[in-house]
Amino acid sequence: MPALRSMPQGAPDEVFDIVYHPTLVAAYASVLATSRSLSRLVHAS
Repeated sequence: MPALRSMPQGAPDEVFDIVYHPTLVAAYASVLATSRSLSRLVHAS
C-alpha cells in the first residue's frame, strides 16, 4: 500500500519507507500494546 503514487520497484529494505503508511503502523502498534496489556491483567488476577 504505497503512501505515494504507484508501487516502487527495488529491494524491500530500500522501498519500505516509501511504501508503508504511518497510520497503519500506529494502529497495529496500538492493537498490539492493548492486547499485551489485557493479557497481563488477566494473568495478574
